[in-house]
Amino acid sequence: MNWVVKSSSVRLDRFLSDQTGKGRRVVSRWIQDGFVLVDGRPRPAGFRLTKGNLVSISLEDDAMDDWAPAPQDDLDLPILAIDDQVIVLDKPSAMPAHPVRYGQRNTVANFLAGRFPECIEASAQGGGKAREAGLCHRLDNGTSGVLVAARTAAVYGALRNAFATGHVHKEYIALVEGHLDTSGTIDSPLVQDSAQPRTMRVIEALDDERSLGRSRILTAHTEYTVLSSSKTRSLLLVHPTTGRPHQIRVHLASIGLPIVGDRLYGQRRRSGTSPSPNDDPFPSLDIIDPSHASLPQSARPDDLERFFLRAVTVKANVPATSAGNLGLIVDVHLDVPAPWKKRIDDEI
Repeated sequence: MNWVVKSSSVRLDRFLSDQTGKGRRVVSRWIQDGFVLVDGRPRPAGFRLTKGNLVSISLEDDAMDDWAPAPQDDLDLPILAIDDQVIVLDKPSAMPAHPVRYGQRNTVANFLAGRFPECIEASAQGGGKAREAGLCHRLDNGTSGVLVAARTAAVYGALRNAFATGHVHKEYIALVEGHLDTSGTIDSPLVQDSAQPRTMRVIEALDDERSLGRSRILTAHTEYTVLSSSKTRSLLLVHPTTGRPHQIRVHLASIGLPIVGDRLYGQRRRSGTSPSPNDDPFPSLDIIDPSHASLPQSARPDDLERFFLRAVTVKANVPATSAGNLGLIVDVHLDVPAPWKKRIDDEI
């Protein structure tokens, strides 16, 4: 579906709302999920259109509100824990959590749709989207590790709220470029980079109202502990207390410690310039380019040179009173895989 803009200075989200009859919240979700292009490029919801711009939506007419992921019985993902309430998976690197465009395949949600179809109804009826297939949180495409899916709407709603309000303890293992002796915290707020709308950056001292524009400022807090360190690289245990797009990657890169294999934010440290999303083999699901639908051979989960961030711990305790008497407890911890241990020994 395409439209040619006939007048200038109208916001993208307002334009789409007027053209489709949908609310601003719905069209903003389309924009965020990568379905909308302006002259062939993704733009933020507040982008000001000019006369002659071509606005296009890649959704099918019957799929503009929501759709279920296609079931894929051929996918086989490691299941870490399962009961009648939740499924805890070990997500491979280079695999998206859920599809961002109609018909996309080879995501965790496609696996869940094939093996546990009740997960689709769990998120659709629990306040989320059918395409999430019960997934209660997200990991960047390149990040591997613990991912939790709900099997009922009540569990989905309770866990999604726990993740959104910071009541879930999450830990990651990260191998970073650079030597580090002491542990610490990073409290830098994040904002979408106006120069590259699909990337994030920390807010700097020189930022003012003009440089920030109408971008939403996101508070972000990351704690890190040094596990070991060499002259050139360090192994960190990272605990984010907020869950922002690319948070760990941006925060660590901002203090000169980009994650090994992060070609998006690592480039910023080397060159001092804004990165290009085309440099990132694992774009975030929150701001993904819809053309990244396939899994290239060069981005296999065992290709450790590309990305070295792994979610190893998720702990959630949802009281019975807030989850329809569920009394839900999720407590999963992963060891570092043997190939990673060998690589760490070699690096450190």
